Amino acid sequence: MNRKAITSNVLSTAAITGFAMTAVLGAGAAAALTPPAPQSQGPANVSDKPLVNSGHKISPKGRSVTSDSITLKWEATKQFVTMQTSRHEPVMTKSGWKFPGAPVQPVVVKGTPLQKAGSGSFTAGKSRFAFKKTVSGLAERTEYFTIVTVPVGPGYKPVGQAWSNTTKLKHSTLAAQKVRQVKMTVESVKIGKDGDTGIRGKGEVRFGVRVAPDANPQIASNWGNWSHEWNDYTKANNGDRVNFRTPLTHTISTTKSTAFVEVQGYENDVDAFDNCAIEGGPKTGQQYSDKCFDAAIAQASIKLNTKPGKTTTQYVTAQVYRGPALTFTAVVKVQSWFK
Repeated sequence: MNRKAITSNVLSTAAITGFAMTAVLGAGAAAALTPPAPQSQGPANVSDKPLVNSGHKISPKGRSVTSDSITLKWEATKQFVTMQTSRHEPVMTKSGWKFPGAPVQPVVVKGTPLQKAGSGSFTAGKSRFAFKKTVSGLAERTEYFTIVTVPVGPGYKPVGQAWSNTTKLKHSTLAAQKVRQVKMTVESVKIGKDGDTGIRGKGEVRFGVRVAPDANPQIASNWGNWSHEWNDYTKANNGDRVNFRTPLTHTISTTKSTAFVEVQGYENDVDAFDNCAIEGGPKTGQQYSDKCFDAAIAQASIKLNTKPGKTTTQYVTAQVYRGPALTFTAVVKVQSWFK
C-alpha cells in the first residue's frame, strides 16, 4: 500500500479535528460577530406570485330534482372534472369553492366532446365538453350543495361552479291530483223479469241509484235518490218500461278516471203476517231472494273523458247479471267535471 497516501489521510483528519475544536472554543465570540442573514425583498416562492388566468371555463346548462336525486348539466373546457356533493354550504376561498369541516370525497366526471367554439365565444377556441351527472339516494325535502372543479394546476386562478338544490317532497304529485265531480242520472228502467210469476201477477218494484266510491262496488256507501220509500212501489210486468216521475240521481267527488254506476232494484213479496226487517245506512249492492224481497243490482263501469273547464256527458247501459228472479236494464247518463 502507498504509505504517502495513508499519511495524507491522517493529516487531513487531524486538520478537520483541530478546526472543529477551535470552532467550539470560539463559539461565543463568533455568534456575537456574525451579522443576521438579510431579508428577501422579492417573492420567496411561487405562492406569492399573482395567480394567472388559465383560460378554462365552466358553464351551467340546466338541472332537475326528484324526491331522492339531483341531476346537473354543464359544459367545461376540460374533459375530466371533479364533483363533490354535501349538505354543508360551501365557501369561496383563494383556492376556489370548498366545503367547511370534514373533507368531502370528490368523484371524477368525464365529459362528452363537443365542437370547438370560435374566438370570442364561451371557450375562446378551446375544446368543449358536455357533462350530465345524477346524484341519487338523497333525503326528500333536503337542501344539497354541489361543487364542480376544473383542474388547472398550481399558479392558476381556480375554475369551479357551485349549485344549491332542494329535493322534492315524496308523493307530492298525489296532492296535485285533479278531483272530479261525477253525477249519474237514470230516468227509467226496462224490466226483464218482474220477479212474480203465475197468480202473483205483476211485480211491485222500487229502484235506487249510486256511484260506487273509488269505482269499487265492494265499498259500502249511502245511496242517492230512490223511486219509492221502502214500503211503497210501482207495478211492473215482464217487458215493461218504468218511467220515474223524477229522475234518480247521485253525485260524488273522486280522483279516479273511471266510475262504477249501480241501479238497485227491489221487488216486494211481503205478505200481511211476514216479519221483514228493513236495514238503513251505508250498504253495497244487494242481490238475493227470500220470502220478503227479490233484490237485484244492475251495474256498469265507464271511463271518464272529462274535459277541462266543461261538463262532459257520457252514456252507459247498466244491467243485471247472474240471472236472479228480478232483472232489468237502465241507460245511465254520466256527467263529470273538474272541481
